[in-house]
Amino acid sequence: MTTKDTGGALAANFRKANIAEGFAIQMIRPFAAVAPVPREEDFGTDLVGTLLYRDGKRLLARESFSAQVKIQTAARFEFAGDGIDWLRQMQLPYFPVVVTLEEASVSLYTINKHRLAFAHHSLVQKIVFCVDDEGLDDFPLGGALMKWTLQDSAHPEFPAWACSVLKPAIDVESFNQYYGRAQNFLPLDWTCCEFQNRTELGLAKEAPRAGEMWHMPPGDGQFIVKTLESILDPFAGWVSNTGEHDRYGAEHLKIREAFRKLGVNADPKNALDEIASDMEDFARGPDAPDT
Repeated sequence: MTTKDTGGALAANFRKANIAEGFAIQMIRPFAAVAPVPREEDFGTDLVGTLLYRDGKRLLARESFSAQVKIQTAARFEFAGDGIDWLRQMQLPYFPVVVTLEEASVSLYTINKHRLAFAHHSLVQKIVFCVDDEGLDDFPLGGALMKWTLQDSAHPEFPAWACSVLKPAIDVESFNQYYGRAQNFLPLDWTCCEFQNRTELGLAKEAPRAGEMWHMPPGDGQFIVKTLESILDPFAGWVSNTGEHDRYGAEHLKIREAFRKLGVNADPKNALDEIASDMEDFARGPDAPDT
């Protein structure tokens, strides 16, 4: 049996997988800056990409994502045990990528519909994302999020089209990666986007879009409380600066008191006292008599 580390020989399937990975990286580069992950550092991702948007003669770097590449004949993305924990705790959204060398094409998939399989408190011990399901641990990916060919990637409108497809998906999955610990998820609605199906401006006709948020309690209580504690003060500051809610300054204090009763360390420096007072002054107006 030929192995990948035999002197003077290399397993044919291993070399073919390397070719597929290299091909995918080059096919993503027209619309994203790509940082390949060295094989010795590969714990489940083959590359990190950052979408690039043209601004005159400049390219602006924006949303980032990670991807794992498989060849079409072995398109199975397996996670088990610590691997599921790793997938759950990633900061960047993760996308499976499948290369079909015979077509010189790349298909990028989303794991969105299987979020509950590795959500907080999940009992699932093994996940195999796949194009075609065959076993008990298989989670079919369904249709690709986007598919493109080598010929597509050479077209001048291709980078903008690709970003118009991938950006909304990255936004949704970035939300899910962060707020998944609270068991809050955004579903992604999509049909496979192909380059020939684009608008007169060269963008996707039916770009992926976020569905209605859903929640599966209970979430990670520590994460939820920490999130509330970090956002209540900025929320009060934002409301007070809109100029639209000044007459409700006292409501901030009621919210703070309610959260404190529920065990949330809301407004530890009592900054809301001054905010509520200022809102009350603005609500009364500069000519109102002092009381």
